[in-house]
Amino acid sequence: RSSIMRGEAFRNAPGWGFTANSEIFDFVGAANYVMARKDVDASRGIGIYGLSWGGYMTAESLALHPELFKVGFDMAGVHTGPDPVGYEHSAVGHIDALTSPLFLIQGDDDMNVDFNEGTVFARAMQTRRPGVEFRQEAVPGQTHDLYQTYRKLVEVYTEGSDFMIGHLVAR
Repeated sequence: RSSIMRGEAFRNAPGWGFTANSEIFDFVGAANYVMARKDVDASRGIGIYGLSWGGYMTAESLALHPELFKVGFDMAGVHTGPDPVGYEHSAVGHIDALTSPLFLIQGDDDMNVDFNEGTVFARAMQTRRPGVEFRQEAVPGQTHDLYQTYRKLVEVYTEGSDFMIGHLVAR
């Protein structure tokens, strides 16, 4: 939801974003579909990752549906709301429910999402959820999409994949 090239009604569904977070239903539906597949070991749960608004949805999915999402990789996510109602539906607003491991990474030269979004989220994790595994990385000289160089892009996705796989493999 709220992404381009899918039609106006899909893009602007009622209650999307910081007004009520209705797009979470898309993530829950997808997770339930994957978990019901015979070729998926549902006992391990699902890992989730996303960039920008997808990072926001990653943190939200972990907080609101820990029964489905067991680990997350949040890249340059939006974590606070623009006003009191938005805060209520933000990742920081739901942080007290977050129990799953989360890796947050962002570039320090991001012109799309304020760098402070990650800082506020990290500080909230440290103070309100100190028992939850949380890793944060700020990448010097990187922009929003974290692909200023192909090498760095591969490194970022490898780190995120390794983090998630490390929490989902059978032990």
